[in-house]
Amino acid sequence: MDTWPGEQPRELPAPAAVRRAVVVSSRFKPEAHPLAADIAARLQARGIATSLHPEGGPAAREAAAAADLVIAVGGDGTILGTARLLAGLLVPTIGVNLGKLGFLAEFDLDDIRAWLEGELARFRLVPRLMLECRCGQGPPTYALNDAVITQGPMARLLSIEMDVGGERATRYNADGVVVSTPVGSTAYSLSLGGPLLVPGANALIVTPIAPHSLTNRPLVLEGSSELTFRVRRAAPALSLVVDGQESCALDVATPVGVRRAPRPFLLAAHSQRSFFEVLRCKLHWTRAPGYHVPLGLGLPPADEEELRARLPAVVYLHGLLSGPRSHKGRYLAERLRARGVVVELAELYGEQGLAGATVGEALARAAAAVERVRRLAGLGAQGPVVLVGSSFGGWLAALLAARDPGIAALVLLAPAFDFVRRLEQWLPAAERARAAQTGWIELPHPGPEGGPLRIGVRLLEEGGAYPGYPEVHCPAVVIHGRHDDLVPLATVERFAAGRRHVRLVVVEDDHRLGGVLDLVAAELDVLLARLAEPGCAPTC
Repeated sequence: MDTWPGEQPRELPAPAAVRRAVVVSSRFKPEAHPLAADIAARLQARGIATSLHPEGGPAAREAAAAADLVIAVGGDGTILGTARLLAGLLVPTIGVNLGKLGFLAEFDLDDIRAWLEGELARFRLVPRLMLECRCGQGPPTYALNDAVITQGPMARLLSIEMDVGGERATRYNADGVVVSTPVGSTAYSLSLGGPLLVPGANALIVTPIAPHSLTNRPLVLEGSSELTFRVRRAAPALSLVVDGQESCALDVATPVGVRRAPRPFLLAAHSQRSFFEVLRCKLHWTRAPGYHVPLGLGLPPADEEELRARLPAVVYLHGLLSGPRSHKGRYLAERLRARGVVVELAELYGEQGLAGATVGEALARAAAAVERVRRLAGLGAQGPVVLVGSSFGGWLAALLAARDPGIAALVLLAPAFDFVRRLEQWLPAAERARAAQTGWIELPHPGPEGGPLRIGVRLLEEGGAYPGYPEVHCPAVVIHGRHDDLVPLATVERFAAGRRHVRLVVVEDDHRLGGVLDLVAAELDVLLARLAEPGCAPTC
């Protein structure tokens, strides 16, 4: 991780280390205000002194100066405004996305819940270089994406001189000039043909806008470079615009200084999503024109948007004995993401784990994960999604498929269709009496953390109201091992019986988990490839 002089890499603080927090949003994103208030209430319930500022402003900066954490709720535009608001303050910031792209604001409410529960593995802090800009002798302004010298709608060719470190570098005859940070390399600069830089790079990009020369190309400079620009030809509405959100008027020959800000912006990024994965999934980086090859299989040429409308994403629903750290989900996600498929690992349980969950709540979280992955993949409201579920997660996947017509296929690993009946068989009378007092039962079967498995009574009671064998109308592949004592093979056989769209695959020795996961991944390969083919629906 690149660091600035005098600055050391930092980690996102654990909830126990946070005494004060600030939740901000934007007046341009009023639909985010209820979620911001919800997050602030959750922080306060954990004993964290929280200040809520739904429209940002100077009061928010004053509060952030004494805070241990800032949570910005909105979208990438909100993150840009928050970065300028916090300029000079080394306060870790988490971006919660309600916007369209979510390139900078990568997280959602489930991620905040996970952080409150002590899950830090999904967060990493990357210092993001910011720009400090000054028009003449005026006060400095800051930018996280870029600073642009531009003009009004009556565009004339500008003559812009650029000095680097006090030395004359060049004169641009162009419509304007963009100075971009590595973060901003995926914004305006990219649309002008500028290069992509990894977020932690210590560099600046200078990109002319429509230059009047074939040899004027984007320039990458050291992050320590100090740039000075002067416009030598008058133009109407000449201005310096930072992050596309704020501007200051310019006069001809007024020097414009641009340099790296003394301190970076500490923004949390998702540890399970690399920069290149985000480029592939959100900007469709390196996608070939006219067709898409997500799995390394040649597909017939087709209109890209029409093909993307058929190309599903994948949601993995954790099971009874797995959780956010499940190596099953991570293994499948890494394999699919490497091939360009958008994948979401869904946490189904409440803040108290299985002990605090109900079937309805778990289903709502599963549905929210499906909606989220559709948004990330650029699919429509009922865009095709493949659900992968393990044990209890498999049962929920089948329930969700019965409700959501956009579920294109299921891959179920030992689904616990009759988990209520099985758990009741394990529940002795003494345990029933204690469950009435505590609200949960404890089973000797190990849970996600290795200790006894605790399951809430509400989960059992509500589970009894659902059918044991939900009807599904999409293709499904059920993979099961004969030695699974939690989910009997007979249960899955009864589910598969009489359903022409369900295929049952029995693994003789499921103790070789890696082999089972390879089998699951292979079934996913086949389903995704068939779904992506124009005019082709998968069959089992």
